[in-house]
Amino acid sequence: MPTQGLNTPPPDARTTRLLWFAFALFTFTCAFFHVSDADVGYHIRTGEHILATGRIPDRNTFSFAIPDAPWTLQQWWPATMYSIVWSQGGLGALITFKALLATAIMLVALAAARREAGPGSLWPFWVMTVIVFIARVRFFERPDLVTALLFALLLLVDARKERERAWQWIGVPLLMAFWGNTHAGYIYGFVLLCCWSAAEWIEWIWRGRRNRPRVEFRELFVRPVGIALAGAAAVIATQVINPSGYRVLLVPIEQFLDTFWRAVIQEYLPPAWATSKLFYLAVATLVVVQLVSWQRVKLRFLVPTLAFGYLACATQRSMLVFLIVAAPHAAFMLDRLATVRGEFLHWAQKTLLAPAWLALALVATQDRTHPFGVGLHPAFYPASVFRFMEAEVPPQRVFNEMRFGGSMLWWLWPRFPPFIDGRGDAYPTEFWRSEYHPVLMAGAEWRALLRKHQTHAVLLPIVTAGEMPGLAKALKADPAWALVAFNESALLFLERTATNQPVVAKHEFRHLWPGDWTFANVTPDSSVPVKAEAQRALGFAPDSVFAQTALARASLVAGEFELAARLLNELTRRPGSGENYWRDLGFALTRLGRIDEAERVFSHMIREGFARGYPWFMKFHIQLQRGSGAEADRCLTEALKAEPLNPEYLAARRQFDAAIKK
Repeated sequence: MPTQGLNTPPPDARTTRLLWFAFALFTFTCAFFHVSDADVGYHIRTGEHILATGRIPDRNTFSFAIPDAPWTLQQWWPATMYSIVWSQGGLGALITFKALLATAIMLVALAAARREAGPGSLWPFWVMTVIVFIARVRFFERPDLVTALLFALLLLVDARKERERAWQWIGVPLLMAFWGNTHAGYIYGFVLLCCWSAAEWIEWIWRGRRNRPRVEFRELFVRPVGIALAGAAAVIATQVINPSGYRVLLVPIEQFLDTFWRAVIQEYLPPAWATSKLFYLAVATLVVVQLVSWQRVKLRFLVPTLAFGYLACATQRSMLVFLIVAAPHAAFMLDRLATVRGEFLHWAQKTLLAPAWLALALVATQDRTHPFGVGLHPAFYPASVFRFMEAEVPPQRVFNEMRFGGSMLWWLWPRFPPFIDGRGDAYPTEFWRSEYHPVLMAGAEWRALLRKHQTHAVLLPIVTAGEMPGLAKALKADPAWALVAFNESALLFLERTATNQPVVAKHEFRHLWPGDWTFANVTPDSSVPVKAEAQRALGFAPDSVFAQTALARASLVAGEFELAARLLNELTRRPGSGENYWRDLGFALTRLGRIDEAERVFSHMIREGFARGYPWFMKFHIQLQRGSGAEADRCLTEALKAEPLNPEYLAARRQFDAAIKK
């Protein structure tokens, strides 16, 4: 039965409706961001394939590397749904649909939380506000969201009908049969059902030892029978509908237990502290609240929270379902722990909700990892490189790092079929070990494996600026290969085959290498070709910081100080711009005679601790131009204090002192 909170006044229907609407708007805003997941593309392409052929594929349809490998596809209808949305409305419709789906999930979870705290309590709104802000990093255009919605519905409906045999023996089996044909996350539903059954047994034993009233013994078997029927229904449904049969139900179990998959798939790794601080703080808070309220333990909440808490801390893909299952638990405990009674707490909670939603929504819209609005995250969708491939490169097979497989299937297939993508259910572990990783890691056999698969193009990521993958370094060192395109997130190499030679001759980067940010090879003799290559790179990737930096450095070396100053001024406005940009900007401005601007640059460098003695030394020269000997002497003294052994500064001191004596 639903419980009324201890400290809540009677609910106001109009206010409640406004709160629901505002919460939905807040959730939608938090979920409305660029496509930021690598696997969205293969779901879109899968759905398109199903619509075109009228059947669920059971072979690795899209990869040229192992086209006949079994593909135990489970999430076929959500993929089809996303594909229809994309084909009818484009990227904006896809992101909007994702945001609406995420909003529906959180509204169902809110309903489950309000049921346990009472309709007048505002704790569920506060709990769900925190949950939305944490969970938003899992709001992707993938079948996972359908699993989350079904999970939330199971949580809510079972709370209302847990004692009804019709629900346990008919409703749950039908739901699990449907879920089994939806996504590998169906396993979360079975885990939740087993947790509830375990909680019922523990509570029955505990009440018996304390001589408290308890349900009849035979009632304990109602849920286990329902679970067994649900398992049978899922097996039968997949066997009838899916060409891979019941085997699709085993994939999530096999992958979770396989140490190889848990090592190579990002989602099977624990959430990183650097990016998941709020998640871990929420888990810790939940533990503390439960310890404080140990006298009011509700096993129906506690057992699932413990189970899914473990899963979420072990694998980041389980974070969303944990947050959903924890919502009613947290709302239940907080509503009974409140020590401030009556109207004041209720008024404070209601008054602060709107500012909290507004502030958090504003923070969400400023997130650079999940940018607000319609677009594609460049780390997984290197659009400028893709456009270059479509316009300039002949159709051919491409070896790619896995993160680009989904986006290639979405935007480049079938002209450029990928070597691999994120479909763990379509590539056996042996393929990863013997075919993919040896090439990616530039093992001894990488050339032979590329020849085996008749592959003459390689697409690799740039994860960190200046740090190149091992295969990229090997390709650069191999005269048979050429770098023909790059942006901030990707590198495209082509082998010098007869087919590729016209592209290589026209677009090869012979002087620029994104792995070298020192630009030590830029000399007065090489500045012209470096500048030409930098301008070419900016032509198809205008936002490339590396290309802008290369053009600025080449212009500086060539004595084109006006262009260098303009470029460097723009680069120093970027967040986190390093000292080299400021040093070169100050130098260019000095050579242009714009000494007031140059002095402001060097003063900024001194405040930031950039380049030690250099800014003081440049200010020394500026003061000499102004005829201020005393200030020049002070600046040179500071430069030598920072770098006492610098020969250039020491020589300047001798010359300056000699000039003063004269």
